[in-house]
Amino acid sequence: MSNNFLLNRVVLFSWMLVCIVLSFIDISFLGDNLEVDSNLLIEFSYSNTGLVDGSYGGTARLFSLIPLPLITVAVLIIGCASLYLFMKDLRRPSSLLLALIITAPAMVLFLVRPQKETVVLLLTMLVLYIARSPFLLPKFKVIIIAIIYILYGLAVRKYYLLILPVFLYLHFSSNWPWLVKVAMCLVSIILLFFLPADFFLKTQGMRDVVNYYLGTDLRIIRTAFKNPFYADNALHFYP
Repeated sequence: MSNNFLLNRVVLFSWMLVCIVLSFIDISFLGDNLEVDSNLLIEFSYSNTGLVDGSYGGTARLFSLIPLPLITVAVLIIGCASLYLFMKDLRRPSSLLLALIITAPAMVLFLVRPQKETVVLLLTMLVLYIARSPFLLPKFKVIIIAIIYILYGLAVRKYYLLILPVFLYLHFSSNWPWLVKVAMCLVSIILLFFLPADFFLKTQGMRDVVNYYLGTDLRIIRTAFKNPFYADNALHFYP
């Protein structure tokens, strides 16, 4: 066992322990709004106050599948697993230090409590596992990843469906001439301006409605911001 490997494991598992400890510590002194999103999701998931649509409602429906006493355990498993995947192959002290700096904000913001990003982490790890699987042919990897993003986009965040064409373009255009790539990008941008208003309203508009509801309900949401325009075309679209 090399010294670098031992250093990695000491730093990695120590950092995972910090992650676990933080989940039981009140860190509201770092910011008044750190736990607002989590409290809302718990409220929507396990109470009868009624679910909202959009990403809050979709995430809450997924969280509601987990018994409330186990929600913290599930979040910590996902958070620690993501830290492990990100840091497990780092060996140099400088790389480990950089990893700690990169992951510290994530640990405070969403790794230790239920958030919409909790599901995104799970989605990302699943896609990464499929992409690296030695047992699947490349075409099956693409199909499965596409299905995962479609299901997540339809169930939780519709604007995530926009990731799928970008992923397919990057995958299939790797050997295209650069002129063809530029032409395809320009065509895609032009087509975006010809999409009907209903596409933008359903993709982003519901998020604006949820943010408006949460704002008028006198709640302060850390991640919410309001689109200054009515989301009815490509110029007014902010995913």
